[in-house]
Amino acid sequence: MLYEKPKPISDIISEIVREEHLENGLNSARIVTRFKELIGLSEQRAISKISFSKGVLYCTVTSSIVRSSIFMKKREILSRLQQENPSQTVKNIVLR
Repeated sequence: MLYEKPKPISDIISEIVREEHLENGLNSARIVTRFKELIGLSEQRAISKISFSKGVLYCTVTSSIVRSSIFMKKREILSRLQQENPSQTVKNIVLR
């Protein structure tokens, strides 16, 4: 058995993520988490479901007031998400 130098745990995790092709799922989860942070706690309470697929962030909003508030901030949220996640472009936010 050959002795290998110890690797940092971050390198091992990155290698596993790459080998198992989990980058897209992790990026999607990061986008959803960051979206929640950007809209704030009060507006999060009115959102029942958030998903990200093919460059579109889908949000199911239960309050018309919160829906219009998020709609007003849509451009700002999109630009911030695109700046922070250059590997995964967010093309649109769909509010339902």
